[in-house]
Amino acid sequence: MLRMRDGSARSLISSFVWAFLCWLVLTWSTETEQLVSGALLAGAVTAGNYGLGTVARPWAVLDPRRLVALMRLAGTSGGRLLVAGMSLSRVVWSGGSRPGSGLVAIGTDEHRDGGLATVGLLTSLTPDNQLVDLDRRRSVLLYHTLRVRPDRAEQRRALTGSVEHAISEVR
Repeated sequence: MLRMRDGSARSLISSFVWAFLCWLVLTWSTETEQLVSGALLAGAVTAGNYGLGTVARPWAVLDPRRLVALMRLAGTSGGRLLVAGMSLSRVVWSGGSRPGSGLVAIGTDEHRDGGLATVGLLTSLTPDNQLVDLDRRRSVLLYHTLRVRPDRAEQRRALTGSVEHAISEVR
């Protein structure tokens, strides 16, 4: 019989729930065959990931403070996405000169792997910049951006500032 360490059963359940929720979102179906297939796939993913570490509990989202902070983070990211998309559309439709692009290294206050990944992913949703690389040791994110600003502090605030603040509230 497999002997589990403290908390590993909760981590297994969490992993299964996350994988199954991803399946539901991807298939967007509640047919019996889809649910059984999703459960089998979620079980396989959980078994394959066993031993890689702890998994965040999906039901932790139901904490009212965390739920409000997640909604604020979604609003911040969605607002940034909308503004950047409209701005880039205006530049394209105006037919003027192309915006200057380049690589920008931005320091971040995030030091945890999950925090760095979240900042990188959420800031790359906008069409005007994409995360290229990150240096975990120094907490630096490297972006390819369409709007290179000469002031590094202003560039940091524009790229990661509001997202970092919203992520810090989720914890």
